[in-house]
Amino acid sequence: MKKLILAALVFGLMAAGALAKDMVVSPAALPQTAQTFIQQNFKNANIIYVEQDWDDFEVRLSDGTEIDFHINGDWKEVKAYGTPLPTSILPAPVANAVKKAHPQAVIMKIEKEWNGYEIKLNNMMEMLIMADGTLVGQKLDH
Repeated sequence: MKKLILAALVFGLMAAGALAKDMVVSPAALPQTAQTFIQQNFKNANIIYVEQDWDDFEVRLSDGTEIDFHINGDWKEVKAYGTPLPTSILPAPVANAVKKAHPQAVIMKIEKEWNGYEIKLNNMMEMLIMADGTLVGQKLDH
């Protein structure tokens, strides 16, 4: 009886592990919200890779951008590897705060936080900005 329970437990863990693994999927598998976000903000880039996990999607675009989406299609992180990120991703007050604080810099990474946005710039500055545009803090990220 103990062997049967142990075997069932091992099988269950293996099955759960298989379901949790990332798998490559078609761009059409992305929720409509994610597809619309990409079309609106990255008009000159194509989706070249989509990976789905049990709770998110990872997307790579032809311009070197990587986007992480929640399973419902809301974006949670956008990273640029080459082309700077468009400010259209951000609410206008947040984009204006970045421009005001660092007018010559471009955005290379944006991460949504529960209370605002963590933004990394090409001048090595890391900023935390509330959704209303209030700059909470910034530091040199070296």
